[in-house]
Amino acid sequence: MRTDFRSFERFKRMRERARTLLKHGFLVFFAIVLGLLVSCSKGAQTPDAKSGTAETVGRGETVTVTDIHGRSVQVPVPAKRIVAVGGGALRLIVYLDGVDHLVGIERIERTPNPAKPYQLSYLEQWGELPIIGQGGPDPKPDAEQIVAVEPDVIIANLDVAQADALQQKTGTPVVTIGYEALGSFDDTLYDALRLIGQLIDREKRAETLIAWIETTIKDLDARTQTISEASKPRVYVGGLSFRGAHGMNSTSSDFMPFRLIHAQNVAGELKVGGVISVDKEQLLNWDPDIVFIDLSNLHLVQNEYIQNRSFYDMMKAFQNKEVYGLFPYINYSVNIETTLFDAYGAGKILAPAAFQDVDLDRKATEIFAAFYGDRGSEIYAEMQSAFGGFQKIVLP
Repeated sequence: MRTDFRSFERFKRMRERARTLLKHGFLVFFAIVLGLLVSCSKGAQTPDAKSGTAETVGRGETVTVTDIHGRSVQVPVPAKRIVAVGGGALRLIVYLDGVDHLVGIERIERTPNPAKPYQLSYLEQWGELPIIGQGGPDPKPDAEQIVAVEPDVIIANLDVAQADALQQKTGTPVVTIGYEALGSFDDTLYDALRLIGQLIDREKRAETLIAWIETTIKDLDARTQTISEASKPRVYVGGLSFRGAHGMNSTSSDFMPFRLIHAQNVAGELKVGGVISVDKEQLLNWDPDIVFIDLSNLHLVQNEYIQNRSFYDMMKAFQNKEVYGLFPYINYSVNIETTLFDAYGAGKILAPAAFQDVDLDRKATEIFAAFYGDRGSEIYAEMQSAFGGFQKIVLP
């Protein structure tokens, strides 16, 4: 068979070209591999860099944590992308200066509410974040929306069944915190702060805040622990929010601002946890010397007073005009900073000698700065604008 010379020449040229391409391709491949090795080597030199590059963060370690319900959850740390579900979760993230980690928000947090200080001055920052659930008493997290924002961890105030279900639906670790117990100023609160601090690389911030809270509690205790029971006025707080707004009959037998200053809470005899509702006849039987009203629900109490003035005027506190306002204690879980401030405000009224040296404006600046840094004064100013302050309430 005769071989065509031109065909043979074309074949040789093609062969040489293929060899050249293969040689070039090998060099490119070698360069890529070398570059990757160098990159990995650089990343390995700084494994503890907290604010490292995206590659370093992507190689963060996975640890097993125990959440508030005793669930063991494997989580990547530090978590750079988080969402908060349920009452108190977002609040604690704000306390720990973790807003920049948020990649989604509950719908309820889009509505400005001065009864939730942690919202103030942050709404604009998270107002454009995707919605990941409705929030509120029945938060109903949206699993599809959560998956879409790709969080590393879901920090949630849910029960065990809800947390397990959400984790299964999303394939994302769900770490639970407490709820009403967050306002107990004990290990429930501190463990939640430490746990979130571990998740988002804010351990030092958590310990600083916990130490400050403990110092403040000791100051309140030292001022009031030796006051005799016989000399204390009998007090009542009404208008506390819980899963919505309530009027005068909504109270607490373990109202933390009262407990911190050893006040004589008339509802204390009930020994029931959380916010409770009492009959008006019970309130009349107690007949407190001084009444405090949560200012977020003052309008409801005012309406009740107008409709049943004669009933209220039978009580000593209303006869003597010893009715005062307190800043909102609870709204989508407990406002920790406001609880401490309310304790000082109530202390000035119930034990003026013990709090004679306390200037409430300066104390507010100190407290809100401890929780919000430079934003603290701005937040307190907005709360003052919305609610006023610790003054006597003049009922219509």
